[in-house]
Amino acid sequence: MANEYSSELNNLGVRVSNLEDRVGNVKVTGDVRMRYQGYSKKGNLAGARNDDAAAIGNKRSLFDFRGRIQFNANVNKNTQAVVRLSSGNQEFGNTTSQEGTSKNAYIDQVYLAHEFGSHVTGLVGRFSTNVGAGLVHSGNVDGVAAVIGNDHVALKTAYGYLTSGTITNGRGTGVDLANVKQSINPSLTLLQLDTNLLNKKLQLGSFYAHINKGKETLTKFYNVSLLDGEEDIHCGLKAGDKFKAIYGYNAKVNLNRWTLSGEFTRNNLFNSNAWVAGVGYGNYDITEPGTYNLLMPYFNEDKNAFVADTLWNQPWNSNYKGWEATVDYALMKNVGLTAAYAFNSKYTDKQVAGTNTNDRGDYFLAKVNVLF
Repeated sequence: MANEYSSELNNLGVRVSNLEDRVGNVKVTGDVRMRYQGYSKKGNLAGARNDDAAAIGNKRSLFDFRGRIQFNANVNKNTQAVVRLSSGNQEFGNTTSQEGTSKNAYIDQVYLAHEFGSHVTGLVGRFSTNVGAGLVHSGNVDGVAAVIGNDHVALKTAYGYLTSGTITNGRGTGVDLANVKQSINPSLTLLQLDTNLLNKKLQLGSFYAHINKGKETLTKFYNVSLLDGEEDIHCGLKAGDKFKAIYGYNAKVNLNRWTLSGEFTRNNLFNSNAWVAGVGYGNYDITEPGTYNLLMPYFNEDKNAFVADTLWNQPWNSNYKGWEATVDYALMKNVGLTAAYAFNSKYTDKQVAGTNTNDRGDYFLAKVNVLF
């Protein structure tokens, strides 16, 4: 019968192929997040916008939401264009501008991805990437990147600007990377190696990032005031100082449902370190109802640690050490619940914090993520 009706079958196949080429060229996905977070001490939510400036320091909790829609368009067989629209983090009941963005939606990612064969992928635009295993940065970058490798070994190179997260300047305040002028935003040159060994039971990685000084001085980037030749008492910066390098190492061991993971990073400008180590148990997959993951990490970050948009749920990104307990649970398909509690949190340098106590207080988080 196949031989008898070969011409009809061929014609049908051509028509179906033509339809496939015309339909479904753009794929639409997205996510919605509802989040509640709070602190046992006042003043930790100073970054949250409020109509009454005097009330900001009295806030102990924040309830916000975020929605994102992503469009993936297949330009051709090897090229894809991606545009993502985001609401940003919007506090319930607050209709003023928040976190440097308008209450209106904005485009937070635009990039092109092209596959050069089966082992090389190139990216250009504003896209999300990890620096190392995500302790230093796991967010948006403006620039170009190339990933070379396979499931076992991958080499990543990138050049661009970090455009999400906050870098603390040593005084408890920081630089908002989502709202900084290009002229003072230092560019980053990244070289990173990631390996996946022993049937994915052992993951090892390392990175080296050279942070270049912007067109203006580094002191303007950190928003500190210096006299000629003098040193900032909090940051240890001197007028004219330049970034040197950031590097780090990470490892993860998978033993059935148990995981042991850790990452160490060093910032050569301030000779400051940041590291995290933790143990986990579970098989969490947001697409599989009933799956879960339990995680207990410990953080230790110096007063000038270069930690911006971290992958972890940690409450502070510098001058912090302490424990955190996290639970992820898939309530139903594509609906995940995360709860976290940070405790025994202390300052690594309480003199910088200007406090007589070493206790940073507790932090708690609950959020629901929905994918569609």
